[in-house]
Amino acid sequence: MRAERVLAMIAAGGLIGCTGQPASPVSDGTEAPVAAASAEWAAISGTYEVVAVRRASLTAAPLDPDSDNSDLLGEVVTLDPAGITSPGGECVPDGLVGSEGPDVIDTDPMLADLRLPGLDEAQPQPSRVYTVTCSDGSSVPVYMADRRAIAIPWDNGASYLIAERPLTPQQVKHLQEELIDMKFQSGPASTDWTEDGLTGLRAYYDYRKLGDGAYNFYRPVLTSGLLDGLGVEEQD
Repeated sequence: MRAERVLAMIAAGGLIGCTGQPASPVSDGTEAPVAAASAEWAAISGTYEVVAVRRASLTAAPLDPDSDNSDLLGEVVTLDPAGITSPGGECVPDGLVGSEGPDVIDTDPMLADLRLPGLDEAQPQPSRVYTVTCSDGSSVPVYMADRRAIAIPWDNGASYLIAERPLTPQQVKHLQEELIDMKFQSGPASTDWTEDGLTGLRAYYDYRKLGDGAYNFYRPVLTSGLLDGLGVEEQD
């Protein structure tokens, strides 16, 4: 089961709505709102793969961050101004608004790995909150950590779908080679995420994470901040 399940649940109200703030006004002419909307869509458009599903911290029983066995792992979410589509369903967007945080990425410790700054940054880059309104009146909120990673409220806000732009197999292998060179992974490097590779990734995240009390997640999200310093060239 792939993107059709995600979109079917969106259509069924699996994602909660949120109130986005209008983008900053752009002056002069009727084309300005179109240009602003295009810039917002350019920021979030793309194909993302679900790499983690985590319960929100304010729920009665958050999921253990040290494990993740959701059947949604590997599902695909595609965001595009022409529609959020799959063979099994679609959202036809008729609006998009965005604003700088605060948002759940800034406040929920279950999303701490999405806040990781780059090696030369004292603080994380500001995340962004987007809301896509669909022609059927529903809405899809998107919390964007950076150009690589997003979180979407799920299960009436009790959980988050966390998705990232997938790396190529060659990028995954190169990342693991760097982890081996830095003594975080025993090896050998693989084009897939083996348990050995995940152990190395967790060790590197533990080295980089924000504060000694932060969770060490089973599968840290590959944000731009995490990749910074590993020599993995990001693809547009």
